[in-house]
Amino acid sequence: MNESVWEHLKLGFWPALLYSLVEYRWLRRVTSNFIVARTAALFLIPATIVTLFYAYTAFIEHTLVADILIFVVAVVVGQLASYRLLTGPPLPRAVRWSAVGLLLCLVSAFALLTFFAPDCPLFRDPLSGAYGIPH
Repeated sequence: MNESVWEHLKLGFWPALLYSLVEYRWLRRVTSNFIVARTAALFLIPATIVTLFYAYTAFIEHTLVADILIFVVAVVVGQLASYRLLTGPPLPRAVRWSAVGLLLCLVSAFALLTFFAPDCPLFRDPLSGAYGIPH
């Protein structure tokens, strides 16, 4: 939609969500923490990207190489957390239901905030200065 940080977060979120839906078929019977693990990854990937992006751009100029490395680091962080939860002991039912709620919030946010972007730097297109879908 534009070049905002928010739109770039979708490059990690939507493919990871789609892959999670595919892998659910095979992993749902061998782990009781699948939803918690994948929700953790889907939360950590964009959170890591935002944290590292704004941390490094506070000190040095924005570079494509750094952005790509941040993306890779974020995916690794998300996958490591997911793996740890997948291979850990079963979590309480309340944790699993909380993960479902968080996952629904994430999906809603990534779907709706493109169309209804708040006036916040995360959603600002650095090229046009616009927020959300350009008109």
